[in-house]
Amino acid sequence: MSALRSLPVRFSRFAEILLAAVPLPLAVVVYGYSLTLPFFLDDGPHFRILAQTNGLQQWGDFPAFPFYRPFVFTIWKAYGSWFGYDAVGMHALNLFTFGLCGVLVGQIARRASPDPYKRLIPMLAGCGFILFPFSYQAVAMVAALFHLVLALGLLLCLCLSVRWLDGHAGAPGLIGAWAAAFVALFSHENGVLTLPLLVGLALVVYGKITLSRRFWLLLLPIAGLTLLYLALWWSFRANTNTLSTDFGASLAALMQGMIYPFAALLRPLFTGDLHPALLLCLAAFILSTALLSLWQAVGQIRRAALYGMGWYVLAILPAVLFLPAGYVLGQMRLSLLASVGSSIFWGLIIARLLTPKQQQNLRPVRLIVAIALIGLFGYVSLEFLHMRRADFHLLRDYNRAALSIFAERNVIEDGAVLVNAPDYVFPDENDRRFLLGTEGVLFVDETLDYNQQFWMNSDVDYDNVEVIGYRQIQRNQGFGYRAHPPDLETAQVAEAVGDASHVFVTIFNGRRYWPEYVGGNALSGPDEPLVVYPETDFALTAGDADFDGATLRVRLRWQVNAPAGVKTFVHVYCDEQMIAQSDGYPWGDTYPFAFWQRGEIQTDVRTLHITASPGCLRIYAGLYREDTLARLEAVNHATGERLPDDLYPVELISVTDP
Repeated sequence: MSALRSLPVRFSRFAEILLAAVPLPLAVVVYGYSLTLPFFLDDGPHFRILAQTNGLQQWGDFPAFPFYRPFVFTIWKAYGSWFGYDAVGMHALNLFTFGLCGVLVGQIARRASPDPYKRLIPMLAGCGFILFPFSYQAVAMVAALFHLVLALGLLLCLCLSVRWLDGHAGAPGLIGAWAAAFVALFSHENGVLTLPLLVGLALVVYGKITLSRRFWLLLLPIAGLTLLYLALWWSFRANTNTLSTDFGASLAALMQGMIYPFAALLRPLFTGDLHPALLLCLAAFILSTALLSLWQAVGQIRRAALYGMGWYVLAILPAVLFLPAGYVLGQMRLSLLASVGSSIFWGLIIARLLTPKQQQNLRPVRLIVAIALIGLFGYVSLEFLHMRRADFHLLRDYNRAALSIFAERNVIEDGAVLVNAPDYVFPDENDRRFLLGTEGVLFVDETLDYNQQFWMNSDVDYDNVEVIGYRQIQRNQGFGYRAHPPDLETAQVAEAVGDASHVFVTIFNGRRYWPEYVGGNALSGPDEPLVVYPETDFALTAGDADFDGATLRVRLRWQVNAPAGVKTFVHVYCDEQMIAQSDGYPWGDTYPFAFWQRGEIQTDVRTLHITASPGCLRIYAGLYREDTLARLEAVNHATGERLPDDLYPVELISVTDP
């Protein structure tokens, strides 16, 4: 009978454990797509650096890396020796670390809360951490493991420390707290916040700090580790940071994370960036209003809410003070650790609304407000994260497509030029969700060699691929797109591609973009004219096409004896109806005829994406003047007869099933 009576208690405890663990599967649901992503951003440099250490050198003076964060390099070195460096596994490491952090956030919030709120707060705070929208860069980028391990070590230290102070953990728990503090400190500079955050948590939980032997036994070794880290940092990296000259914008942008659902609600009322001072005033008003709702609550919940707010502010201060505002506005992952504080703060607000007072039913108004807040936080987060997931998918697909078409050509030996490769992708004005910041996805930092991106994802050195930007043919619509530099003018682009064996150009269609092969010096063909254009002394020496049911590739080989301002056109008909066309200069509009050498012969490749039956296709090509748009006279070189409508009928020589 006693066993039967204990079943409800056991079931209730089991349910609490399940609720507390919800952040981990939620992380998989929200960020599971990251397992399909390639390496990108500064992964290449990090692993180049990793190859220079035996796993221990980074613990000393290691000039190869500008920061003192040795522990994560040790993790990567160990992981690589056991499993090798694969994108799936290393993204999984980030994802699991992030999900585990969410569970620990819930446990810290639980211990900081009074008894009536302990059942709900772990799930609310933990899920709030997982859904914090500005963490998307930290989870999806392998190189952001520094931030994730920092958070994991700090949170684990706080959890174990409170258990030790409660008397529920013996020597293993105490040693575990020290070890977790060590992990946090030597993973990231912000690990030095471990000690003040631990003292603050003790004040919340106990109302005061009793200077007992147990307390000193916990804190003194952590303080010693902090001093050791600072001493090593000062010895090796003291000159790496200078104070920011514009910390107002950084502070406003990062404080926005504390009130992000309300910032999203107000977004339609503003154009462009909101002034930092106004954004800070807005944050102060919203947070003050939220705190007033706790005015009549018991002391511990007020302390816990203030602790959450203090955590957030303290955690963003290093970025605000030491990083340029422009960097902060584009790298909102810097608020990952700070989001622990906002999750605790808003989790307490919602938990109090959902928890009835003693021997009273839950008031409908409080229930409605709580549901509205949960819905608002959830909707804003999930919509924003869905948008960023789409951005990551497009960048992933671009990387895959580039490696695929490189493999089709002898790029490794011959070399190539890639035009308008993605560097940074961000929403345009109409799609922005917040009041300050770019909200974008950084693929390859503009200061880095783009070839590292291809090397990291293929284990092949593409040292001969030159990446350039050419804004005049960048036709992105509905989103912001920054091509990887250098940004060149027409003459410079023509010079770069004119010397290239293979040329690839980024094509835009709606919100999609991909690399496409457009030609290059490596393409050979007949040099005897088929069609001549006497007005400009041009000739067409070859023209054919192939079709696979979805993609039509047209190859036109041109001879230019007198460079002129002329453009090419290709018209595609299905029976009598035109279904596609491609106009412009050769090689994806990067190599105008006016820049060709006299007597130069090159093959232009044009790709059209169509849906049609091969039997109905008719393909025509020709030239027209770029100033008057008048079609040039086309003459059959063999017969001397002028072609009907000055159109050359391109032969479809190959048809394959889709």
